[in-house]
Amino acid sequence: MEEELSAAGIKTAIFDAYGGSSYGAAMDDVARKVRSFGADIAIELHFNASSSPHSKGYEFLCWHKSNGGKRLATIMLSEFGREFPAMSARGVKECNDDSRGASFLKKTHCVAVLTEPFFGTNPNEWKVFSQTHERVAKAYAAAITKYFGI
Repeated sequence: MEEELSAAGIKTAIFDAYGGSSYGAAMDDVARKVRSFGADIAIELHFNASSSPHSKGYEFLCWHKSNGGKRLATIMLSEFGREFPAMSARGVKECNDDSRGASFLKKTHCVAVLTEPFFGTNPNEWKVFSQTHERVAKAYAAAITKYFGI
């Protein structure tokens, strides 16, 4: 994804080490890093999990008060669906203070989206996505370039 975005003239940074001894502290740390970088947007790469191995599909989460987040999440949903048309779309989910795992979306200073392209607990989806991460990156890069109008 970084290669495709750089080729489009979009400066990128990857923060893959979070400081802190708790989830909240880790999100504070990454929010500081995103701000220091001067990011216009931030995405957090996730995959979903469920107690049921039959849960499936992809979704993109944004902060409920962020119009830019909703727009980016909607574009990401569309581009991901174009790349993986056989997958089930779970939609764009708007998170608030009560939403589990939403600290990243709330604490970043910029437009932010949390990506969940598949369920790691679904053996079929895990098999597909363990072999197609380049296509995931391509879909995400296409969405980001589209968001910026490139």
